[in-house]
Amino acid sequence: MIAHNEIRERLVRTIQQSQRVAVGRRTRAEDAERDTKTVLTQVVTPVFKTIASILKDEGYSFRVLTPTGAVQLASEASSEDFIELMLDTKRDPPALVGRVSRGWGRRVLVDELVLRDAPVIGGLTEDEVLEFALAQLGPFVER
Repeated sequence: MIAHNEIRERLVRTIQQSQRVAVGRRTRAEDAERDTKTVLTQVVTPVFKTIASILKDEGYSFRVLTPTGAVQLASEASSEDFIELMLDTKRDPPALVGRVSRGWGRRVLVDELVLRDAPVIGGLTEDEVLEFALAQLGPFVER
């Protein structure tokens, strides 16, 4: 039988290790939030606004929404149809995730793709954002 003291020591070590891991995870999440905020305002939002403007010129009604921690290129025809970039801090490491939602009859189809994991979120380029958006726009603009 394992001695009470040995169980206590092992349990305390496990608790301490878990606390260290949690501190590291919170630090990575805070760094990723800071980097994502910059990328969303300086890179993603301008590209999405340009795309929305061109889509309107071509007869497709889209607008750009900026809920906290995300940027969304949303159809004005349906609230279920959008392309969004957002930070997912539930992952470790945190990741900049592209989420695509489409209404399909009574169903809503949602796909998620990781664009960048922390700590390289801050290096996301306009071209990467554009390529992601263009790859996802097909179902929204096919008539």
